Amino acid sequence: MVPEDVDRDHTFLAGVSTGAVPERNLDVAGLPEGLTTKVLSRSGDGSMSHLVSVPGGWGIDEPRRLSATTEIFVLEGSLRIGDHRLEHYSYLRIPAGTAVSGVEAGADGCRFLLFSTGLLEFEPAADGTEHSRLEPRSLHEMSWVASATPGVTPGLLHKRLAEDEETGARTWIIGLIHWGREISKWETHPCAEEVFFLEGAMANGEVFPDGTRMIPYEAGGYFYRPADIGHSGPGSGTGTYVIGLCRSSSAMAVDWHDGPPPFPSRFEAVDFGTL
Repeated sequence: MVPEDVDRDHTFLAGVSTGAVPERNLDVAGLPEGLTTKVLSRSGDGSMSHLVSVPGGWGIDEPRRLSATTEIFVLEGSLRIGDHRLEHYSYLRIPAGTAVSGVEAGADGCRFLLFSTGLLEFEPAADGTEHSRLEPRSLHEMSWVASATPGVTPGLLHKRLAEDEETGARTWIIGLIHWGREISKWETHPCAEEVFFLEGAMANGEVFPDGTRMIPYEAGGYFYRPADIGHSGPGSGTGTYVIGLCRSSSAMAVDWHDGPPPFPSRFEAVDFGTL
């Protein structure tokens, strides 16, 4: 079993290591051949989270309109989209319906996270200059902000990348420094949450149908956790630091629990670290 085999709308994907995820050709309508992907998770509506690799010099010659809101976060190399050059730890959100042109990977290629909110297709467009309104962000130019969420254990920092005005869905970077020593409660969220670990290592308590588990994560690790599933209980944390990219399906809130809450019966769970 691989992450692409399950529907994340109904399944908690825990302990995913990108090193163990098979690579395949990226098949997206309107994109030239040559890209490969590791699918991290997918939904029945076509929404997906990928780790995409692009060879040097690859590009799109004609203007294309994106069918779904798309987010790009560069891990290695560079990617040009119109006048925007995305490099290490650069982020760009492209709303659905936006037309782009001048898409080209740098000479050394590019490796990036790709998130779409629906079935992604690159449709022909008469003009591709709409990308000029986009606002890329570089993590290296942003300041860390301490979390102000009541009840959160000290040592949690973040950098906000984007938030959808209609749904409250959020994309942000999380930073944990010597975090977790004082955790006494479990937490749940009313939304789905996914994290791709960029740097560092940590262990995170998770509620499964058969009880609780401590799941280890390091750079390249990933999980997709549907709403209302308990996590981050006592024992969770890092003795050093962790940096991760986080996304939520709607507005983020935290509910606290004195003990591990029951696993929601409407979901299944797969610990990919044990397969």
